[in-house]
Amino acid sequence: MKAKDLMNSKVYYVKSNDALLKCASMMKENHIHFLPVIEDGKVIGTITDHDLCIYGITEEQNFYKPVENIMRKEVHAVSIHDSLGTIFLAMQKSKVKYLLVHQDNKIVGVI
Repeated sequence: MKAKDLMNSKVYYVKSNDALLKCASMMKENHIHFLPVIEDGKVIGTITDHDLCIYGITEEQNFYKPVENIMRKEVHAVSIHDSLGTIFLAMQKSKVKYLLVHQDNKIVGVI
C-alpha cells in the first residue's frame, strides 16, 4: 500500500494571516483536523485542531489573531509513492498524526 492509496486528495489550506477563527470554522465545516498554511504558493507551516485548543484557547489567543501566531513551522511530508512502512516511520519520527503528500513538488493529499 502506498501513500496515494491512503491519502485524502481534497486538501484545504489557510494563509498565515487568516484568523484562527477561520481555521476552526474550516475544520468544523469540512470534518478535518489539519490544515497546511500557505504563502505565495508554498507551504510554510501547519495547524491542527489540537493547536487551536491548546494554544488558541489556553493561552487566551484572540480568535481573530493570525494563524502565524500558533502555526507549526515544521512541515512533514511524504511522496505519493512512499510505502505504508515509510509513512508510519515518518509519523513516528516526527511525532505527528498528519502528513502532507507530495508529487513533483506539489501537495496532492493529506494522510
